[in-house]
Amino acid sequence: MTIPGDKTELASAFMLAFGGQFVTITTSLSVNVSDGDKMESFPINFEGIVLDRDDQFIYLGESINEISSAVERSKIVHIQIKEELTVVDQIFDNMPDPKKEEIN
Repeated sequence: MTIPGDKTELASAFMLAFGGQFVTITTSLSVNVSDGDKMESFPINFEGIVLDRDDQFIYLGESINEISSAVERSKIVHIQIKEELTVVDQIFDNMPDPKKEEIN
């Protein structure tokens, strides 16, 4: 028997929503990048299939057979289910950046 709002029910709801899904997790961790005089901070993201969770971590895998990373739950800012790429998305991803192309 579960009490509404208890940890077991919340864990089940989380796994129903995200278990087995390919997700992007944005964390409060960041990396600082210097570009000359300018310093920028970027959040660290993790991607993978949600395999499991416990009180401290969410476990992600590149496949359903093996855990490849563990993300500390207290550092998670956002979780988004990543949609599968369409053929058009794949073509755009493989195109060169027009800003880097030389114009003749």
